[in-house]
Amino acid sequence: MEFLAGLILVTFGVAVLLFSFGVISAVVYPILWWGIIFIIDALNFWKWKQSIIHNQTKKFFLILLPLSTLFWLYYELVNVVYPQWGYAGIISGIWIRVPLSILSFGTVIPIIVEILWFLNGPVERLPFSEKNLSLIKRYPVVFMSIGWIFLVLPLFSNNFYLNQLMWLGPLFMLLPFVSGPRESINKDFWWLAVATGLTGGFLWEFLNYWAGGKWQYIILPDAPHIFEMPVYGYIGFIPFAMSTVALYILAKNFIPSRWSAGLLLYFLAALLSYLFVILS
Repeated sequence: MEFLAGLILVTFGVAVLLFSFGVISAVVYPILWWGIIFIIDALNFWKWKQSIIHNQTKKFFLILLPLSTLFWLYYELVNVVYPQWGYAGIISGIWIRVPLSILSFGTVIPIIVEILWFLNGPVERLPFSEKNLSLIKRYPVVFMSIGWIFLVLPLFSNNFYLNQLMWLGPLFMLLPFVSGPRESINKDFWWLAVATGLTGGFLWEFLNYWAGGKWQYIILPDAPHIFEMPVYGYIGFIPFAMSTVALYILAKNFIPSRWSAGLLLYFLAALLSYLFVILS
């Protein structure tokens, strides 16, 4: 049923891209992505006998979706201070754009986790060697401080390359909470995480390129491009994927699937989405 629902959404989304259904073309991006997420989740359940929607349904819709929105909205609000991309063809109207933002940005964590799950299997922790894990556990404040510094750099710096450390910020900040020992079953985890970042990034840019409402990059205008993204920018999807997985593990292990927590996250997601809409 989930696979069929995903297939219907993707088929409809592709038809919109091919034949341009007016205003629907401006909102097709989340339609396509939710279809892809449902399809991959169904495949994960078939392959691994578990998946984040099948086995964590309440947490997925109550916690992960609004948390994913908040996660990406941080980068959108940073982009207001230090612009790296802008939007074109976006549908107007605050009361349409706010829920559309939640639906669109709510796909960020699921996209990365579903792809990594398909390649690696269930994601329980970030695996490290005994030596590296000991270092993380011994100096947690150092790693958390480095993460915070990386996250706030674009608010004060105009150096493009230095500011790209923001994609690593959540990873460093969360390492003390989401790290665990490496085992033989996850010896290829980090290579698969790299593949996940590049795969997710390619799909993001591919679907965005054909969508009616899309983002366009201000950065590196003279660099060769693959779709809208400067080719060097694809490197940034790797640390971003690792930060995304770290946030998922934190939510899975430490944020309870309670209605109070979910309502608070949705309230914050709606509030920051509103702020994003009026500022963008």
